[in-house]
Amino acid sequence: MYAQVVVLTNQSPDIKTYTYEISEVLQTKIKIGQLVSVQFGNRNPLGVAIEVRDQSIEVSSNKIKPITSIVLDSPILLPYQLELLKWLNFYYKAPMVNCAKAMLPPIPKNLPANSTPHNPQLTPQTLVLVPSINQIPQTLALFKKAK
Repeated sequence: MYAQVVVLTNQSPDIKTYTYEISEVLQTKIKIGQLVSVQFGNRNPLGVAIEVRDQSIEVSSNKIKPITSIVLDSPILLPYQLELLKWLNFYYKAPMVNCAKAMLPPIPKNLPANSTPHNPQLTPQTLVLVPSINQIPQTLALFKKAK
């Protein structure tokens, strides 16, 4: 099995995803939207699995690297968020990695592998869209804990 992963690191803006092999051990655990660790050059950045398939879309599978580990057991992005991610990339021609980074909650650098999204290190956040800049103060007044 193979996963299309948005690697959360600096890269060429025209590349949407990279193909990674899913080891037999991870095949029963991998879910679309999960945060994973992958090998990317000599680094191991995080990525988001946005698609899982039986076959690789790559011509030569001998260059495909395996997913290193699953970082969070539960998906960090839900199916509707993944659809929004793809739409943002298509409609605005924005790099997929930038769209993904904008949608993700803060992720601590020392996040242990196989933790759950209920980890107290992860903070929930809400995006509030305000129609005009002059309405920001009155909107912030509605949220007592706004920082």
